[in-house]
Amino acid sequence: TYASENLLFWEAIQEFRQIEDDVILPIRGKAIFDKFLVYGAAMQVSLDVEIIENIKNSLNNLDRGSYDEAESCVVTILQNHAINTGFIKSQQDIQVVGKWNHSSLPSDSKLAKQIEKELVQMDFKKVHVGMETIKIEEDNKRMNTWCTMLEKDSENNRKQIENLKKQLEKIKNEREYLEQRELQL
Repeated sequence: TYASENLLFWEAIQEFRQIEDDVILPIRGKAIFDKFLVYGAAMQVSLDVEIIENIKNSLNNLDRGSYDEAESCVVTILQNHAINTGFIKSQQDIQVVGKWNHSSLPSDSKLAKQIEKELVQMDFKKVHVGMETIKIEEDNKRMNTWCTMLEKDSENNRKQIENLKKQLEKIKNEREYLEQRELQL
């Protein structure tokens, strides 16, 4: 339903903020944009065009706060939806829901019983978007591998350049020596 995409988007933002690797951060940020904000995306959330455009324009320069405004809007949407349906009553409930998975629901919780149906629907949607998520994760792993390879190549190239500079300096010194020797003869 409408709320599940927003909940998943909110959860993705929370995970995004926890990323410490500055190489992975923009990759994950772009993946969140593609999954939730691109027009026609399977998990598209409904936000003001201006907010989406602001994020889109900053995709090449994302930081941990890039989704703050979008998150604020989604939390408001979730609260309004939850209050109107009696689903969730506070920001704390949203945080609790964001940390639960279907198998960890406390069975005696009134909130758990209210959201169980929503979580089942989310599980169903996860199956449908699971392949997309797996693809994004595989792409992220490939990007990490490429970054590691580039870092190694960069280090190897730096060492090769240093060796070539040393060889060039040695040849230059030998040439100068031979020129001076030739002048003395």
